[in-house]
Amino acid sequence: MAEETITIDTDTTSDEDVTGLKKKNADLVKRLKIAETERAKALTDLEEAVETANSEKTDELGKAQRQITKLQNDLKAAIDRADGAERGLRDHRRDHAIAEAIASHNVEAAHAGMLSKAFRIDVEFDDDGEPTIEGKSIKEYAKGYFAKEGKAYTRAPDHSGGGSVGTNSTKAPPKLSKPPVSNDEWTTFDKMDVAERNALADSWGTPELKL
Repeated sequence: MAEETITIDTDTTSDEDVTGLKKKNADLVKRLKIAETERAKALTDLEEAVETANSEKTDELGKAQRQITKLQNDLKAAIDRADGAERGLRDHRRDHAIAEAIASHNVEAAHAGMLSKAFRIDVEFDDDGEPTIEGKSIKEYAKGYFAKEGKAYTRAPDHSGGGSVGTNSTKAPPKLSKPPVSNDEWTTFDKMDVAERNALADSWGTPELKL
């Protein structure tokens, strides 16, 4: 039996991709703003407590110091939450950009996981929190990389159109550029061999889908 070849069309990003990304970005941004607000409030409360402690009588100093300690702990917790929210937003932008770059350059599934990890190691963030590699956006960097040293990791374009010779008219199943959602996408995903399935799961950052 001939081995089924699964070709993924990554020339366009579906509305579901864009909508999902916008929703996740909006959620992360919202969490970051909440954490930033908590941090600002904790800092204000701490400053007010210090002022109060300095104006209190000596016999009230112990109580004020305890309050200062509590507020210092609150401030640290707020800072940690803000930092975590910011990291989550940056990591999401990084992983999405890498997955999109790998999918759009028709990378062989067997190499997708390895390249995703390699790109993550080289990523740096600019002042706006955007992921870059060697000072370029991930999309721009990938364009140059896959045109040269990374070309060996890509598949040749599918030229099974009307003018090709020696091909049939059977339409190849769609390539999965994101975790499956519909029944058809799950069917396609479940029919993949283990190596290809696991490589795609790595490229999406969804290890729970690996076998």
